[in-house]
Amino acid sequence: MRAPRLTALVAAIVTSCALTTLAAPAVQAQIVNTQPLMSKVGGEGFAGELGASIDWRTGNVELLRLIGSLLMLYHSGDHTLIWSSSGDYGTRGGDAFIQRVFSHLRYQLRVSDLVTWEVFSQVSTARFKRLTLRTLVGTGPRWDVVREDEGTVSIGTAYMFEHETLNHSSFADSGRVEDNHRLSLYVTGRVALDDRLTLTHTTYYQPRLDAMAADFRLYSITNLAISLVKELALTVGLELGYDSEPPADVAELDTTLTFGISWGF
Repeated sequence: MRAPRLTALVAAIVTSCALTTLAAPAVQAQIVNTQPLMSKVGGEGFAGELGASIDWRTGNVELLRLIGSLLMLYHSGDHTLIWSSSGDYGTRGGDAFIQRVFSHLRYQLRVSDLVTWEVFSQVSTARFKRLTLRTLVGTGPRWDVVREDEGTVSIGTAYMFEHETLNHSSFADSGRVEDNHRLSLYVTGRVALDDRLTLTHTTYYQPRLDAMAADFRLYSITNLAISLVKELALTVGLELGYDSEPPADVAELDTTLTFGISWGF
């Protein structure tokens, strides 16, 4: 890739992140970012990435959080299967809690050099979002606009059916159960800044089909991986998201900054 094309690719990813931040920053853990593994799709067989981080606080808040994630990919010919799971476990003031559990399965069929068809399903919970359970299934095409060794850019569209249950509480929407039909649009990119630095970014926009202007979710995740030794890297991640119709007593806006370590295999 020539230098001007690499510069343009970086600019596109950074601009996408900036626009998302200005519009509204991390929806509930609804989106899986598979970009760290997509660069390995060219090879046959399995690939994976194991990640972990820790949040330890003392003083005004006695908090210990352990965050783990596993991302696995199997590729054979025109077929790719991706599975991602993650979870947060912690203790606050001596009391244990599980903040979030997330699992995502995605199948991709390459139709042509430009188009890949995707089918996906997902299960998640989020304690601090009052989300007891969210399940969803979806399908749609993905267009690979740029596919180079130094970087990639893809655009995806999908129909998504979502089933959501809120927890029981004192709020008016206690125990609410909803079934929604959504459109899922995303742009995602990866660029190798040099031999040790890799930048990935994904932005999602997910409006409800019967109320596209009133009920939508906007989400982005930007990751910088700093290679230490072969397959081992430090990671810095920024998640930004917005939910225009959150549950009662849940803020519309979230931001998350994480530091961790990942091991690819």
